[in-house]
Amino acid sequence: MNDTEALFNENVRLASWVVVKQFPQFAADEDFHQEAQIGLWKASKAFDPNKKVKFASFAVTCIRNACLMAIRRNSRYARLSVVSFDELLPGTENITFADTIPDHSIGDLLGECAIREAFFMLPKRERKIIEYIVEGRNQAEIGQELGISQSYVSRIVRSARQKLECELGK
Repeated sequence: MNDTEALFNENVRLASWVVVKQFPQFAADEDFHQEAQIGLWKASKAFDPNKKVKFASFAVTCIRNACLMAIRRNSRYARLSVVSFDELLPGTENITFADTIPDHSIGDLLGECAIREAFFMLPKRERKIIEYIVEGRNQAEIGQELGISQSYVSRIVRSARQKLECELGK
């Protein structure tokens, strides 16, 4: 057994852990776990032990990237369906979907769709906390509801915000 195979075999559970923790909406999908293992295999092949980085740290990044690529590549994981704004509405001769959008530009609507998609990529706990914030609850109330401290809620909100900004390219 060579070093690549040994690293892979010793860290197979790490791939599952990344899926469960960072992509809980896909935790029951065996194919998604295989995508994570592909990321682990790539990490095993690319890892340089001479650099001062732990393999687990390097592998988590590779696994996460493989999972994100699978989401982008595979329509089965897509949360939103694509509709052309120039399509005619069923049963009409000259009214398009774009004609039905009230007081919003198409750019605003596409932005909202991108935000919604990025939101559903967040782990379940982060989504729940963001939902509470949108409802108008403060961090102390959220912490009390979830049995965690206000400062931990603040860290989760900051982490979710960074993930959303990264996903939206800001």
